[in-house]
Amino acid sequence: QLAREINLALPHEISDDERRELVLGFVREQFVARGMVADVAIHQPVPEKGDDRRNHHAHILTTTRVMSADGLTDKTRILDAASTGGPEIEAMRGVWAELQNHALELAGQVERVDHRSLEVQREEALSLGDVLKAEELDREPELKLGPAANAIERREHLAAEVEGREYEPLTQRGARVHAVRQAKAMFAE
Repeated sequence: QLAREINLALPHEISDDERRELVLGFVREQFVARGMVADVAIHQPVPEKGDDRRNHHAHILTTTRVMSADGLTDKTRILDAASTGGPEIEAMRGVWAELQNHALELAGQVERVDHRSLEVQREEALSLGDVLKAEELDREPELKLGPAANAIERREHLAAEVEGREYEPLTQRGARVHAVRQAKAMFAE
């Protein structure tokens, strides 16, 4: 393995500069501080290509070896070892959630993110006696389309919008996501 890839979803509610600082701060703290070299690419959505306007994200590529004055040296095994990889990655996800929430708060936004599973969040809500919150979290996780189906569905959604007709999903995954979104919208009303 020559490199490790990390993908991050970025909050669309903050500015480009705030997103940049958020990502770079996370990379410095979580990867550079461990001796890794990181390459960061921050992507903005391209609505003209059918991208969801909220799909700001970053791709991070890190070395799997520590950089020293002598060049790349020892392997960075903490993220790969069975005994440490899972807990370390979960801790990083927690740090990433905290950093995003701090950035959202500074920007005056009320939205917050939580890196934990819906099940864990639901159990916490129940333990705190928040039955309404627990009920809200008693749902299936959001479905992900994947890049190919997502591109097909984006193009169809845009075409339907331009033609003034109702969007009808073209793929099986798209139909499932569409049904979940419609159910959420009905539940929200």
